[in-house]
Amino acid sequence: MTAWDIEGRRPGTVGACIYCGKISDSLEKEHIIPYGLKGQWVLPSASCRKCAQITSRFERNVLRDWLLPARAALHCPTRRPGKRPKRFPVFMTRAGVEKEIQVPIEEYPTVIPMWVFDLPGYLTGNSGSELKAIGASFITIGTISTEELTNKYGANAGIRITHQPYTVAQFIAKIAYGFSVAQFGLRNIQEAYVLPGILGVSNDLGQWVGCDQMRKLGAAKDYHSFEISTNRNEIVTRVKLFSQFDTPEYVVCVGRL
Repeated sequence: MTAWDIEGRRPGTVGACIYCGKISDSLEKEHIIPYGLKGQWVLPSASCRKCAQITSRFERNVLRDWLLPARAALHCPTRRPGKRPKRFPVFMTRAGVEKEIQVPIEEYPTVIPMWVFDLPGYLTGNSGSELKAIGASFITIGTISTEELTNKYGANAGIRITHQPYTVAQFIAKIAYGFSVAQFGLRNIQEAYVLPGILGVSNDLGQWVGCDQMRKLGAAKDYHSFEISTNRNEIVTRVKLFSQFDTPEYVVCVGRL
């Protein structure tokens, strides 16, 4: 079972589901970073239908909710271009009365919202740590600000961004795990710490996913940056989405070789 050569981008085949280990002739290809985020890396024959349904569920939530305006503003690909919204909600408040209006993406104060997590419990020695969001980073990428909208409409303008931190942690953990499989091969990963959290059979991703407040990764020609390191056979992956912007970097303790 050989994985993809990331640097050379030579497609191989995994031949087993990277999540449950199932061997089948009907395995699906697995995008390490979703197609909807301009992901270029693919693991062929790497996910069974059942596991694909699990991972697709939280990926859809992230892509169609958390990151939808950013994807539209950055012209990220979509398999359903006809269903991508052309207008997005802005909330206007005048004299204490709030009203929702829909504006085109050109007038929407688009941001890339990123949860900022505490360090993974595994790195701090805090066994059983729950995922802890200690803040959020909002990177402005729109061509108009809420202040400009306020001036234009004569009312206080704002947007609402709501999303569950744990779903985002699953999303990041899946990306880090996919990169690790591509780098080392599925057979060489003796234990994948993040798998139960990715599949939703545990809620322990606070042990394995977090942020260290550092910026080590630069911009990448492929839109997103990553770095894999090992220490005593343990895999630690850094993931930076939208790396051309000053986005937070996520640290993921993936597993053990």
